[in-house]
Amino acid sequence: MPTEFIIEKLQTADLHQVSRFRMSDPEDEPLQSFIRRVAGKSSKASLTKTYVARLPDCAKIIGYITLMCAEVALERTYQLADKSGAERWSHHPAVRIAKLATVDEYRGEGIGGALIDLVIGVIIQAVE
Repeated sequence: MPTEFIIEKLQTADLHQVSRFRMSDPEDEPLQSFIRRVAGKSSKASLTKTYVARLPDCAKIIGYITLMCAEVALERTYQLADKSGAERWSHHPAVRIAKLATVDEYRGEGIGGALIDLVIGVIIQAVE
């Protein structure tokens, strides 16, 4: 049976839970360190926005995605024939997925995909 989870913005109240975010692979240490030490400060400074997946019956964070503003340089790329006037700007706004992680015991449960789906929804809602 798939794991049930809730996705919401990282809140100040969640910050005590991030210390419990565990990943066993040493290569994942930067992802673990970010959610524990940087995500709250970065979000408070409006540099990034982090969304967390947590279990519905408790506050345990089982995954997260962090977004930041970016831009795409269009110089020497492809033509935007279907977007008249787009060539007026050399750069276009974009959203960068800065971090995406799931704790070990919940990998393969669709959490990462659900977090990406949320981001797509946030972007679509922002441009409408």
